[in-house]
Amino acid sequence: DIWAAARLPRILVSMAGPYSNLVLSGIAALAALLLAPSGWQDLLWSFSLTGYVLALVNLNPLLELDGYYIVMDLLEIPNLRARALAYLGSRLGGRAAPEPRLRRVFLLFGAASLAYGIAVGVGVLLVYRAYMVDIADSYFPHQYAQAIGWVLAGTMSLIILHRLFDGLRLGREG
Repeated sequence: DIWAAARLPRILVSMAGPYSNLVLSGIAALAALLLAPSGWQDLLWSFSLTGYVLALVNLNPLLELDGYYIVMDLLEIPNLRARALAYLGSRLGGRAAPEPRLRRVFLLFGAASLAYGIAVGVGVLLVYRAYMVDIADSYFPHQYAQAIGWVLAGTMSLIILHRLFDGLRLGREG
């Protein structure tokens, strides 16, 4: 029901998750500092680090998580990512874009989303391939393990990149 509310309550609700992660991580870090070296201290440090990383990932405006919805509400632009990618696609297709006040926002956000998506796709390709090859090496000869790693990693990367390029394509067609 919050999505039908006014802008500020939506922003506050979107901030609640990352804020909770930061508070709990801070409490865990303080508790780890106060404890004598023990297994609990290591667990609390791990919990704290995980919470901080989750908060950062959640606040990343280029992922459609809380940070994205905060930026979308701050700018008062619904469907920001899809519209920005469609704008880039229309620019690549040679069409002029509507809404002159939004051109710069769409260009910057679309380019950042595209660059981030490509970087994630390449990162997944390289990291996931190495991970899959390590797993497959224990079951198959090395050449087959390499092939399996590339096929699975390539498939994952294509799934990630498909949505980006689909958004650009829609802008060129529409």
